Amino acid sequence: MAKFFNNEGFDAIVLHYRLNDAEQSGSRYPDQYNDVTTAMRIVKSKASGWKVDPEKIGVIGFSAGGHLASMLTTIHTPANAEAKNTSEKFSSRPAFSVLVYPVISLSADFKHAGSARNLLGADPRPGLADSLSTQTRVNAQTPPTMLIHSTDDKTVPVENSLVFYNALKANKIPASLHIFDHGGHGYGMAPKDPVINTWPGVAVLWIREKLKL
Repeated sequence: MAKFFNNEGFDAIVLHYRLNDAEQSGSRYPDQYNDVTTAMRIVKSKASGWKVDPEKIGVIGFSAGGHLASMLTTIHTPANAEAKNTSEKFSSRPAFSVLVYPVISLSADFKHAGSARNLLGADPRPGLADSLSTQTRVNAQTPPTMLIHSTDDKTVPVENSLVFYNALKANKIPASLHIFDHGGHGYGMAPKDPVINTWPGVAVLWIREKLKL
């Protein structure tokens, strides 16, 4: 994915964030959220030296990584002009978001139970799953978002993207939703499918239009 965007003229950074495991011996929320927000603020703080515009830095995420990207999209850490740490002088808000077959709800009947368990633990505190079901976090400050999903996704049901799209629409946020009638889950750039493999190119055109590139 990063190489694809490089070839399209974009700078791309891959985030390696902390994970949990089946034995619950890894990292749980808020570690992942802290990783992605810290990464965004570091990138913005380096933007001048890297000759990129800090106001045109977005996020893309897939599946469970799509949930992490959706947290970055909807739960913003504000800039602190008085901070001693340079990166904390920048907001974590991305300029745009691309979510590909994302986990969104952690509490609905269409949730991906494994993602919810890995993120929140086996016995999360009451209300946490609802609070981090990111369709509930969409508001007027949410950036433009593109969603990619497939109707026949049996791992992360398409309802995840649908509820997020409806929340974007209700808050008058520019939103683009692309649902394929096949593909299932985890196809990435779908190099062998002549229909689904059109989405990365569409995403590039959408980002350029939103950022006026």
